[in-house]
Amino acid sequence: MPPKGNGAPKGNGAPKRHGSPLYPAGSPKYNLSKAKKLSPKADKRRASWNRGLEKALVELLQEHNNPYHRGQNGWSSETWNMMVKCFNSRHKHVQFTKSQIQDKEKDLKRDYRMLRDARKQSGVGWDEERCMIQAEPHLWDNLEISFGKRIKKFRKNGYFPLYDLLASLYESKFNHLDNHLHRCLVTHILFYRSNCRGEPQLYIYGRAIRERWGNQNYRK
Repeated sequence: MPPKGNGAPKGNGAPKRHGSPLYPAGSPKYNLSKAKKLSPKADKRRASWNRGLEKALVELLQEHNNPYHRGQNGWSSETWNMMVKCFNSRHKHVQFTKSQIQDKEKDLKRDYRMLRDARKQSGVGWDEERCMIQAEPHLWDNLEISFGKRIKKFRKNGYFPLYDLLASLYESKFNHLDNHLHRCLVTHILFYRSNCRGEPQLYIYGRAIRERWGNQNYRK
């Protein structure tokens, strides 16, 4: 019989090969462990942002804030891929993924809209120069009740320098063109396309309008 206790040789029992999985391949537990390992949420790294990077992102979004890149439902997937590549090339000390940049854009939009609505509350003021809410403590208490814990950070560090940039980004009017303005734009774009074929920007906007409203009133 093999010696017992501390004198027993290591490795007794089922043989284990170096690098072999904890569970037999193909078993339910093995498949579950692989699924957890490959889960995007489990492998998602937390991005480290600062105000400089946030401003750079907003400026990049503004560069692509036109009908060709941004539709009524937001920026296209192709545009997002392009912006991520551009952002990382400009800021080589960080390498953010597409989901990390999209999450930051959603956070900034949520903060902007929250402050925009908070400014409309009775008795709440706004410092235009410092871009921050001015309110008495009891009014801040009411804001926390209305908007939840998210607004607390602006009570402690109320400065939000991106407010005006975000306002110009999310309050843009290009998505609200009526049919009359659409026909006027197409007419002028087609005129310039037929006479100035060296203007790529005019072609881009003509293409965007054609894709959004279809081929109506559009003649090559």
